[in-house]
Amino acid sequence: MQRYRFHFGTAALVLALLAVGGYVGNWSWTGFRGNTLWDWLHLLLLPVALAFWPLWLRTRRADDRLWRLAAGIGLVVFVVLLVFGYGFDWAWVGFQGNTLWDWLELLILPFVLPAVLTRLTAEAEAQAQVEAVAEPGGAASGDAGAGSASGLASRRTDTDATAGDSPGA
Repeated sequence: MQRYRFHFGTAALVLALLAVGGYVGNWSWTGFRGNTLWDWLHLLLLPVALAFWPLWLRTRRADDRLWRLAAGIGLVVFVVLLVFGYGFDWAWVGFQGNTLWDWLELLILPFVLPAVLTRLTAEAEAQAQVEAVAEPGGAASGDAGAGSASGLASRRTDTDATAGDSPGA
């Protein structure tokens, strides 16, 4: 986990440095000058959603309040940007001229893909649990689990030891 945190933090820092250089330092080679918040959302929304998906899966139950707080803050910021971007013609957000279709195009994949992956993962885990309970020597009998590597390894060891006792071995 520390390694991912380091790499993600380094990538975010480099991107922030390049953005500041592109906007404030007039580094034309970055191509950032002239891009709006809309452009940044197109660039970053899907990768950020996919990067946070495994973290959310691991911590969603333990840190439920924190995730709800982050989602609430994100929603408030989004609504404020939406209202002021369209209502007061904030040019830097780049929302002017975008239709509902544009918003759907921007938002559906980053939110639907992790939701679908979560659902598929949950179904696969539920199926593995059903198979583990149904299989003789599965999780119900105190084994490490029919679907787990340690459970399979312990059954192989038991089988190998029994096979070694046979006259043909």
